Amino acid sequence: MQRQLFGKKSTLKSKQQKNYCDSLSDALGINHDDGNEMQKECCIVQSWPCAPRKKRYLSSADNILDLPAYSQSVFTELLDWGTDNILLAALGNKYHKWDCEKHCISGHGEAGTTILCCKFDPRGEIVLFGTQKMVELHCNTHNKLGKECPCPCSLSKTRVKSLCSVTAIDWSPTGNSFVAACAAGLISSYTRSGSRLSVFCKKIFSISLLRISPDARYVAALTLNSDQVHIISWPALNYYTILKFDQWKIKELCWHPWSTALLGIGGLMNDFRSQIAICHAPTGIIKKCIHSNLCLDTMIFSKRSGELVLSMFDLDEASVPGKTRSQLLVLSGPSTVVDQWGNHDKMQLDRVRKMVLSPDGTKLATATWAEDLIIWNFLPEDNVKMMNNCKRFYELPQVLDMEAQGFSLR
Repeated sequence: MQRQLFGKKSTLKSKQQKNYCDSLSDALGINHDDGNEMQKECCIVQSWPCAPRKKRYLSSADNILDLPAYSQSVFTELLDWGTDNILLAALGNKYHKWDCEKHCISGHGEAGTTILCCKFDPRGEIVLFGTQKMVELHCNTHNKLGKECPCPCSLSKTRVKSLCSVTAIDWSPTGNSFVAACAAGLISSYTRSGSRLSVFCKKIFSISLLRISPDARYVAALTLNSDQVHIISWPALNYYTILKFDQWKIKELCWHPWSTALLGIGGLMNDFRSQIAICHAPTGIIKKCIHSNLCLDTMIFSKRSGELVLSMFDLDEASVPGKTRSQLLVLSGPSTVVDQWGNHDKMQLDRVRKMVLSPDGTKLATATWAEDLIIWNFLPEDNVKMMNNCKRFYELPQVLDMEAQGFSLR
């Protein structure tokens, strides 16, 4: 299960520290202005709330874990990190837990059928598994099935039951309710105990991603190979708006953890150049758009620092067997790279399919096409909060969500 990395940790050279931003800016196709002017501009206008790091921290940890057959799965949401510092990986119909503090396997479990997606609840007590025709609720402590929630379309007489597979799930911020979607296009909301709240039934097929906003007001839904993002109210599941991006193939969605109306949308153009839009989801106004010559695999916002983490690769290298290498980029703004792991580093990183951050925001886990699970040092482990006032953005909505047991009062 465990493999040691080759060699010792490489020390960062001073020359590399000074020039890595310039090389990455050229690779990303970013116009590199004068440093003083850039700094003044960032101080005046900030595309998203962020407390950026002042020096590089991104480095690989001491071991790599195996993910057998992970590259064969169609859906990527098979990795999650719980509040008890346990990494969860679902492979086939079985799941495995890795204790990141003790550096050992902490448990195993099994679902009824093939697992297509998984998610820890925010309290760390329940684990959701999306399987064929149902959502399974497992006890995190005992690794046993607690309840099965059949998808509504599997019970319907008019829908094609063979299309029903729960392909996307997500928890509300307080853990009082969750949302699930199937390949047939049905989105359902449930209470924590598994009772169905409401159902959204529109012509949206093959849903691959669901993301509930941090203020528990909206759900962003994405379908496979689509140029549209559907914004739905939560938890009533009423249609709110649609965000359309012509000539895009959207691959990833992520809400900003502090400014809860900001939604990051990443995709590829027809010429395989990456486009990342930071938009105000309720109105559809794009606040900033990032263009890159590299191809995007996945992205995520850091809850601790507000930084945007990207995994990208060079399409020219991908055409040569054995040459594909990903770059991990940490952005504090559209044109500001504050940290990276890329071509200049000794350890080669294969294309990343999924990224998750630890509960304290100091570690980053990546699952690759090479079936490796790599744990990275993302931020220093200390008790200093990088933004003390970040909770003011979503504290009140979460309190309302908790008091209403998942029903919206707004």
